Amino acid sequence: MIATERHFAGAPETPDATIALAECYRRLAGLQQWRWQITRGSGDLKTAIATFDKAIQCNDRARRQGRLRHPGFLAQLRLKQIVLLRIDDNDIERLTLKVIEMRFCR
Repeated sequence: MIATERHFAGAPETPDATIALAECYRRLAGLQQWRWQITRGSGDLKTAIATFDKAIQCNDRARRQGRLRHPGFLAQLRLKQIVLLRIDDNDIERLTLKVIEMRFCR
């Protein structure tokens, strides 16, 4: 992640930078989820949720730029984040504001 951010420091909004950061954040989100699954710590869960949010933002930007070759990754990120948010809230029927926006505002 650090190497990628450093490599694209001069042009963070270019399509190459966007897809590289999207891939990094997607992988980091999975690792953060895995860490939470091992520790079951509240802080690790919140970190995983925040990382999924950043991954979703980066992957959505890559999609808008036409650089996201596998749109299923974006769908998977959103689903995993919803599951983690439901666990965090202890509410299986939780709908996030982002889900509502996706459904009704686009």
